[in-house]
Amino acid sequence: MIDAAASRNTSRLRRPLYPSAPQDSVALAEEADAVLAESRPADARQILALAPPDRPELATMLLYRACHRGENGVFLDRFATPSARPAPHVQPVRILIVPGFLFAEHPELAIDGKLVLSIAARLGVEAEIAEIDSRGTVEANGALVAGRLSESSGVPTWMFSISKGTSDARAALNHMGGWPSTLAGWVDLSGIFSGTPIADWWTEETARRWLLKALFGINNLPFRALLEMRRDSPIWQRPVTPPSPDRLIHVLGFPPPWRVEPRMLRNYRRLLSMSGPNDGFTPLVDAFDYPGRLYPIWGADHLMRLPDLTVVVDRIIHMAAAVESGRPIRHPWEGDKQCVA
Repeated sequence: MIDAAASRNTSRLRRPLYPSAPQDSVALAEEADAVLAESRPADARQILALAPPDRPELATMLLYRACHRGENGVFLDRFATPSARPAPHVQPVRILIVPGFLFAEHPELAIDGKLVLSIAARLGVEAEIAEIDSRGTVEANGALVAGRLSESSGVPTWMFSISKGTSDARAALNHMGGWPSTLAGWVDLSGIFSGTPIADWWTEETARRWLLKALFGINNLPFRALLEMRRDSPIWQRPVTPPSPDRLIHVLGFPPPWRVEPRMLRNYRRLLSMSGPNDGFTPLVDAFDYPGRLYPIWGADHLMRLPDLTVVVDRIIHMAAAVESGRPIRHPWEGDKQCVA
């Protein structure tokens, strides 16, 4: 009896390493498809309401499967359809990469754009990394990116922005008065496209705001960079209007609880209670309001620490080139609709 009581006390004191144990993702996808087929919800918020509050894994899968329906599903299916002949790797595009916050300090996060650069080089695609400040504010970096985008090129330019680099890229479009004619397309890689509730929470007029401001000062980081991430920031007020929906692709992680990196857990749990399924910064339901297309990655959170991130980046470069050339491409690694636990 004493041993049983001690075991229960130990269990209560033990801190879980992950929010849940892995589940059968194939069965989960089948359940989500059945729910969607029976209910036929009209929008993402109605879809979210179909899952019980205690089943975030089902809510995440419902939103993930919804990406493969309607016009967005048609877009994704285009690249799952074999073309009459294999498309060449070399396509008439060039890539401008906008890296994320603290890319110079943390290259291990793959937010510096070097992976995209190396894959583009292997595929024979011209690419460069925008020269911005690793610790810079959105407004300052946006002006730098705008200057680079204003330079015309004989080859269509696709912008690839990573994490906070997406915010810098959006600020660049603001500086230019809208989508410039020199920009053929934009791939938002796990980016912060319209602010984050996490920044709202940290910058509320409470003691934590002043504590965080002090920490930013100690580490020589601009607190304004966090204020710019608030959802009420002026940066997000001007709408983004691509030439066509296919020319703005949002690559976003859809992580079930067991796939959230420990470093992202605190943000994930906070957002889960506030807004439902998320990648650690972006509520997934909000992404359905974005202009353009959603390219969902099952099992990835904001950090995109996938077993092989190269596969995703390689595929996205092919997708951008296919949009530019007007031809569908079946990638040798095609299979996004399959779930990976």
